[in-house]
Amino acid sequence: GQIKKSALSDYENHRNNTKAIALLDEDELIQVTLTTGSQHIFIVTEQGLAVRMPEAVFRSQGKQTQGKGGIKLGKGDNVCALLTIQPEDSRYILTLTRDGIGKRTLLSEYEPRGGKAKGVITSKVNDEGSKLATAIIVDDTNEIIISSSCGKIVRTGCSDIRVSGRNTKGVKLINLGKEAYLTTASAV
Repeated sequence: GQIKKSALSDYENHRNNTKAIALLDEDELIQVTLTTGSQHIFIVTEQGLAVRMPEAVFRSQGKQTQGKGGIKLGKGDNVCALLTIQPEDSRYILTLTRDGIGKRTLLSEYEPRGGKAKGVITSKVNDEGSKLATAIIVDDTNEIIISSSCGKIVRTGCSDIRVSGRNTKGVKLINLGKEAYLTTASAV
């Protein structure tokens, strides 16, 4: 749940294996993204929690640091998505579970927090052990492509996915076999 902000200029002259963050043994780097300096950071976890915070909460740090807390992770929880949005963004967050359930929620339903927070429920995950696989930012004009571990792909319009509140489950977007699971989604 850590976030590290660094100036892009810190990496200008480093083309070969530059260590950008100090990780603990159980940690892994899941995503890197460019920001403008005035955006909001949106973190989503596998257990259905999310936190939104202004990028200004994080100060720029050197290469050999661990970063600062973004979201407090519960036991067995992991970050599944890091998104950047504009402060007044009127689009939606689309959350997708590993078992193919998805839903759209207005970004305005998430109040910005300052510093490390537990997060709020962004999607109910079922009792059978399903977790969120990913989350993306979409609008009504987007189509999404969903892919699964068995190679199955589905393309659907975002306007066909109903808008739901934060603390809801969603609808089935892709039918998967017993061993298959949703892996990624992209807006097109």
